[in-house]
Amino acid sequence: MTLIFGVHSCNEDSINNTGENIVRKEIEYSEFEPNLNNSYNYIGELHNEIIHSFVTDYSDDELSIEEIISIVESIANANESFLSIKGEDYVPVSPSLILQGINDLDNNFHSIIDSLDDVSTLAKGKLKTLVNHFFDSADLEEEPDYLEFDNYLANFEEEILQDSSNYSPLENSILLSAVATARYSTFYWNNYYKNNGANYRSASDDNPPQRRWWHWVIVGVADTAGVIAGAAVNPGVAVTSGSAASTAAYTMTNPRTK
Repeated sequence: MTLIFGVHSCNEDSINNTGENIVRKEIEYSEFEPNLNNSYNYIGELHNEIIHSFVTDYSDDELSIEEIISIVESIANANESFLSIKGEDYVPVSPSLILQGINDLDNNFHSIIDSLDDVSTLAKGKLKTLVNHFFDSADLEEEPDYLEFDNYLANFEEEILQDSSNYSPLENSILLSAVATARYSTFYWNNYYKNNGANYRSASDDNPPQRRWWHWVIVGVADTAGVIAGAAVNPGVAVTSGSAASTAAYTMTNPRTK
């Protein structure tokens, strides 16, 4: 991978920035091959644009869940692509949703999946298979190979597309949004943690805190669970709930803010 993200340790503006004060960041995807047959691929791409803006400006800030959501909503509403899919039925992310995810972490987010209305047992089982792969990988003694990990997700995505007739339109939207975000998210976080090691070092640190390798997997599954919950409402909520879950997991696992 050749992707390198430039990150600043702290922003100088208030967390209540208006949209026009937030600069949209560009991400290099030359090493990433999205499945363009997935009509919800844009959910993953928008998700990455938002989290990249967040970590560029707020990477080492100590933030509450409410502050994280406020920042994510501001970044999203400054993004023209997001506004074009936001929808009239859009509702802002609730802090209770993020807290629900935190409380369901030890259960592999299965309670969140089981709580989805109008979703079949078949589709819920497929969603559980997706998140379980993340948790199984995080429990390994050694870091999984990223390319093998993405290959699993790409095959999962293709299976959903091939079997789309087995699922309702709502179920297809949740499944395809979730796996698209899973792929974009793990691509982003795997590269971010590997290429920004200096972000967790300081000249004054005798024993600088370090990220664990499994952080990219755990943050990735948090993103995916957030999208699953949000996609049940509409695509816009899928983007911001996934981004809020992602940035909350990123912030909560940051050793510099412990």
